[in-house]
Amino acid sequence: MKKIFLQFLLVLFLISLNCFSYSSEKLTLITGNDFAPYTDEKLKSGGMYTSFVKEIFKRLKVNYKIEFLPWARGYDMVKRNKADVTFPYAKTEERKKEVKYSNVSLVNGNIFIYANVKHKNKKNFADFKNTTLCNPIGYYKEDALIKLIEKKEITEISKFDAKSCLLAIIKNEADFMTTNDAYMNSVSVKKINSMNKVVPIGERINQLKLYVIFKKEMDNKFINQFDEEAKKFMQTNDYKEILESF
Repeated sequence: MKKIFLQFLLVLFLISLNCFSYSSEKLTLITGNDFAPYTDEKLKSGGMYTSFVKEIFKRLKVNYKIEFLPWARGYDMVKRNKADVTFPYAKTEERKKEVKYSNVSLVNGNIFIYANVKHKNKKNFADFKNTTLCNPIGYYKEDALIKLIEKKEITEISKFDAKSCLLAIIKNEADFMTTNDAYMNSVSVKKINSMNKVVPIGERINQLKLYVIFKKEMDNKFINQFDEEAKKFMQTNDYKEILESF
C-alpha cells in the first residue's frame, strides 16, 4: 500500500513539473523590424503585435526574452528548434510542415497590391505579366502570384524588408509588391520620400491573418493554453486600448 501511495505521489510530481515547466523556463521569442504597426523595435513596446504577445505571456506567467532579428534568420532558428517562438506570420502549407502555429490570429487586416503609379490602371495579378514583383525575404506570397512566377510570367526579386521593396518600386527597380493596409498607413511608411509614386491596385486580394509560430518540439498543451489565453485577452479593454494606440 505504501509503495502504491509513493507511486501516486511520483505521478503527481511529474504532472506538476509538466504543468509549470514553461513558467520556470525562459522562452526565446523572436520577431523582426520594419513591419509597422505590428513589430519594430523602434515602435512603442516593440509594436502592436509584440505588445499583444507580451501581454498573453504575462497572463500565462511564462518567463521570456524577445529578440529582434532579420525575419529569415528568426524563422530558421525556430524551424531548427534553436528558438521557441516567432511572430507574426501568415499560415502557409510549407511552413505547417516545419513549425507549429497558434490557432488564434491576434489581428485581422486587408492585403492589397501596391505598385508604381505608372501601373495605376491595372486591377489584378494577371495584369502584371512581364513585370517585376518585389517580395521581402521570408514573406508570404499569394497562390495566384506563385503560379505566375513559376510560369515565368512575372519576375521576382527579393529585398531585406518591406521598406526596401517600396524603395525599389519608387526607383523603378520593381513594379509592385503585396502588403497590408495597416503597414502602408503606418507613420514609418508615410515618412518615406516620394511615396506618392506608390498606389494601391484594385480591390482587396485577401484578408490578413497573423499568427504566432512555435517550434516543432513545443508541447501542444502549451500552445492550447496560449490560444485560450489569447481568446480571453482579445475580449478585454486592454486589447482594445493597445489596438487603438497604434
